[in-house]
Amino acid sequence: MTKVVSSNSLRLFVISFLLLFGEIMAIRWLTAELAVLRTFPNLILMVIFISSSIGILSRKKSQATLPLLSFCCLSTVGVALGSCWLGLFRAGVQPNSWLLALTVIGFLTTNLSVIFSTIGRILGIEFAKMPALKAYAINLAGSALGVLSFAIISIFSLPPAVWLAVCGGCAYYLSRQKSALLIALASILPAAFVYRQAVWSPYGKIEVVADKLMDAQPGNYDILCDNHLLQIACDLAPSKDWQDLQQICRGKSQWFRECRYALEVPYVLKPTPKNVLVLGAGAGNDVQCALLHGAQHIDAVEINPVIACFGFTLHTNKPYLDRRVHVHVEDARTFLRYTKEKYDLIQFAYLDPGSTIRTNAFLRTDNFVYTRECLVSCLRHLSPDGIISLSFATGGKEPATHRLYSTISAAAGYKPLSFVQDNSISCLFIFGQQSFSKLPLDLLQHGGLRYWPMPGECPETTPATDDWPFLYLEFKSTGAIILYFFVLLCATLGPLWLNRGNFETNILSRESLAMFFLGLAFMLMETKSITQLSLLFGSTWIVTAIVVLIFLTLAFIANLIVSWRRSYSLKALYVGLLLAFLADLLLGHVPESSTVHPLAVASITAALSCLPVLFSGMIFSTILKKSLNQTNLLGWNFLGTAFGGLLEYICIVTGLKSLTYLAMIIYGLSLATLTIPFHSIKKE
Repeated sequence: MTKVVSSNSLRLFVISFLLLFGEIMAIRWLTAELAVLRTFPNLILMVIFISSSIGILSRKKSQATLPLLSFCCLSTVGVALGSCWLGLFRAGVQPNSWLLALTVIGFLTTNLSVIFSTIGRILGIEFAKMPALKAYAINLAGSALGVLSFAIISIFSLPPAVWLAVCGGCAYYLSRQKSALLIALASILPAAFVYRQAVWSPYGKIEVVADKLMDAQPGNYDILCDNHLLQIACDLAPSKDWQDLQQICRGKSQWFRECRYALEVPYVLKPTPKNVLVLGAGAGNDVQCALLHGAQHIDAVEINPVIACFGFTLHTNKPYLDRRVHVHVEDARTFLRYTKEKYDLIQFAYLDPGSTIRTNAFLRTDNFVYTRECLVSCLRHLSPDGIISLSFATGGKEPATHRLYSTISAAAGYKPLSFVQDNSISCLFIFGQQSFSKLPLDLLQHGGLRYWPMPGECPETTPATDDWPFLYLEFKSTGAIILYFFVLLCATLGPLWLNRGNFETNILSRESLAMFFLGLAFMLMETKSITQLSLLFGSTWIVTAIVVLIFLTLAFIANLIVSWRRSYSLKALYVGLLLAFLADLLLGHVPESSTVHPLAVASITAALSCLPVLFSGMIFSTILKKSLNQTNLLGWNFLGTAFGGLLEYICIVTGLKSLTYLAMIIYGLSLATLTIPFHSIKKE
């Protein structure tokens, strides 16, 4: 008997691990390769949770046979590898038609639905074999390990071949069939070959290729992130004066000339800065330029450790090896929060590649760098006559350029000195504690720069703030609605057809509706907490993993607390939930400057932000403990989590803080639902 229980527990643990690990893997991998999915990455999450919930609710014999599962797994991997190999749907490469895009997305959605509805069915079967709270504890433990494992994989930049090996090992344990190993091998080998020159950093897939824009000269390299041009590591030869600079640029491409002259603009207004801060230093072009102009102390801040290493090893000039340069591998906002330095020049050095503007409009790594609050913080770190230079890879017609102009104006209190380069499609803003005079005519002519905006060229736009940081937001609502409903249709009809006739009757009850609302609010709280911690460490995969791990840990603790006592009053738990929300609203703000250790600030912020999850977890476990059909409740909770991934996009209109109030309302609906006189479900 002990062996049977142990075997069931291990199977439940492994399937729970596989569900969370596979979910994160699918989101990270497919959004990296298919730019069309990056605008709404939660579409994949919704597909996974909808199909998983349908699988859990069916629990009986599944129509998804091994050959069908094998085809779906291999074809999903094939779509990712093919997108990388062929460049399908990359930024700057438009698909031939929306029909092609929808066909690929529909095919991918169907495959994921088959895979995860099968995983959900196995999860439901194993969950029903043991007491509910024990099964839920094992489910949470397996899920937490899945999240932790992928976080470790991201920290060590392990490639997709390793991800697939982990999934293949889990599949073999669950099926005990050698064919599972053959399928895994058929996926791992092509993945290892296709990504042999890529590095999967914690922030994206990084590739280095020979430069094709700077006359393809030796020593110049293009750095790609998720198939987009992130930056160019170029050889910056020293120049004595303007004539010497013109000589260096003679015969070079227009791209090189305009980039080099744009780097010179801040030093025309501030010829000999002593202290320089470069945010988004990348491989070191801006740092090298500061060195050429005699800077005595340079703080180079770069969040991506892989790209930061390029400044030591890849860049021809090796700027990070200079003793005057101090490299900080951390988020820009974090550095500004704790540094006490005053700078003569602060540079925002193309923190974002302009080619990703329309393909990643929601939560991004640099979401909170270009907000009014961040710019105000930079102004506080300027010396009395210091300047701030902000470069961005968008032209004068781009909405992002308009929003940057509006945000800088709101932060500085006056309109910045602004330029655009129409040929290289970039912009440059200069501002500080005071306004600045115009540039020499020679620099404008040679650099392809023109003053911007001309009359009527910059419409009024809403400034980006920490509550509404969507600098890049640009999409048509009609297209988004069509895409959502198309994906939801594919995600729902596939699993329903596969599991037709396998559902229990009367699966709806007041408890199941309450569980649906709990899942809905849980997803909103997760997004809200991720954005709150992103102000401390940046919006990265590591931050996301930490928040999810904290949520799962709190849910595990809540489940243990409920299992220790015979019963808890749901009304008392809801009161505790309300108090936790109020504590977060009153005390959970992130300070712009602090003398407290970063880990202490992070711990306090995370505790206040995630505390409501402890009480909502106790409510979940209490309902689960009292119910007669716990597996159905788990399925409804998964379904609520799926639609929470859709509802969280409301913050694009109402702001990030509204997610807390919306979650409170939905938790209130879950309480109200428990008073509706539905008939209880009888356990089979």
